Amino acid sequence: MEIVEKRFKLVQEKLSVNGILIHPNQLLLRAAKLWPHKTALMCEKDSITFGTLFNRAAQGAQLLRAKGVKKGDRVLILYENGIDFYVAYHAAWMTGALIAPLNVFLHEKELEHIVNDAQPIAILVSASLRPKVERFSDKMMILGIEDLVQPMLAEEGIDLFLSFDVPSLSLDECAVLLYTSGTTGLPKGVMLSGRAIMTNCIQGIACFDLSEDERIFAALPLFHSYMQNTSVWCALIVGAVVIVIPRINRKSLKEGLDQRPSIILAIPQLFGIFCLMRNLDFSSVKLIFSGGDALHSSTRLGFELLYGRRLGNGYGLTEAAPLVAANLEDFCAPAHCVGRPLLGIKVAIRDRNTHVELKSGEIGVLWVKGDNLMLGYYNAPEASASVLVDGWLNTGDLGFLTSEGFLVLAGREKDLIVNKGINIYPQEIETILVKHPHVLLAAVVGTRIGEVEVPVAYVTLAGEQASQDVGIVEEELKSLCREYLAPYKVPHRIFVQGSLPMTATGKVDKKVLRATIKSEAL
Repeated sequence: MEIVEKRFKLVQEKLSVNGILIHPNQLLLRAAKLWPHKTALMCEKDSITFGTLFNRAAQGAQLLRAKGVKKGDRVLILYENGIDFYVAYHAAWMTGALIAPLNVFLHEKELEHIVNDAQPIAILVSASLRPKVERFSDKMMILGIEDLVQPMLAEEGIDLFLSFDVPSLSLDECAVLLYTSGTTGLPKGVMLSGRAIMTNCIQGIACFDLSEDERIFAALPLFHSYMQNTSVWCALIVGAVVIVIPRINRKSLKEGLDQRPSIILAIPQLFGIFCLMRNLDFSSVKLIFSGGDALHSSTRLGFELLYGRRLGNGYGLTEAAPLVAANLEDFCAPAHCVGRPLLGIKVAIRDRNTHVELKSGEIGVLWVKGDNLMLGYYNAPEASASVLVDGWLNTGDLGFLTSEGFLVLAGREKDLIVNKGINIYPQEIETILVKHPHVLLAAVVGTRIGEVEVPVAYVTLAGEQASQDVGIVEEELKSLCREYLAPYKVPHRIFVQGSLPMTATGKVDKKVLRATIKSEAL
């Protein structure tokens, strides 16, 4: 811990002027001054230096200002993974606007809700996604990179825009607005302050020991908080190269790995794909880390046995900017252990009803406290007050702390199944189901049969196994569950699916599954 504290203080000092942290909207300017000719981004055959990235963003910011965008305005960003995402992101941020990067897979109704909620002055959108937002042209300006940046002018030299005035913003005001995926309803805008962003970045850099030599493999959607922290903000702070993967397919993943990344930060499903691909070269990678969803022991063991590399994991949520805990040291910890809290972050496990803090080993709701927490939900004071209490955030996740201080997750509180007063944790059942050699993915949700709530499972199978008789598969999996679980935890039904509904960030969309159950014969 002493080493981590030293790293934290060192990074904090580098990012401070007269003892005050710089605002994250200044990070690209700082990087352009420190490393003007160093590669910042690589995406397929394209690349860009920090200097040129700054030039393009500054030119875009100037034109946005000319179109009336000013400090405090809201600007939406709707771009797929690629260099243009970064240009649009920083162009809007460098005007002093409050930026809101959006999920590119949003439904039309969700987009409409966000436009009405944020009341943006403009949206920066890719040509391919522009048709999704054309109907909002009476509510905001609709612009693309082609409207803002002339590439040849942006290449003319770093001195062209180094005098560009990036406005000073308060660290304690909202800097970025991140709309949640809306798995429990319409998306809510998470307000992250400049202080929360900078604090969590420094915590992550100190924990992962990031340096200027890093090459970060960015395969997840860049609009997600996990990727913005690591592949936008942290990369700028340390001067790392980001290898942007434009789409998740075997060709793009293989090409990205051929660029010799030093750090891979991904979700469990991606490591499952790596196991199916086989014969990949991870020799250049010093840190392989899974986050964003529960990492089942079968996925971890499969990856480690196949490639001979340790797979770290952790926990976070958008409302915490998003990093909370990391497990880089104890690979013999309990299943679903996500390690210890990052430096400066406090965690507590509290009773679901009384909110009294529980002892180690007792499952309850996870609460988090630290300077990395959100300010609240945009335009939603009641929702904010329901999760932010006395400086603590109710994460809605269930878990417990071991006597050694490790955090172990047990699923989402809203996913908890209560059978005759007894708690059933879906994650426990899912862990057993994926032990079966042919199960790729499993998800368990609760449904009522009469007065009793029972678990129902959905699974996908690997390759040729998907054509097996589903009745035989269901009995095999029920037998497996009976070996490990109490009778009341064995799924009432197990449905074999070709695929499971997923959110844009790679999690199973259990809201859709719950709706599906109503139409299934139980």
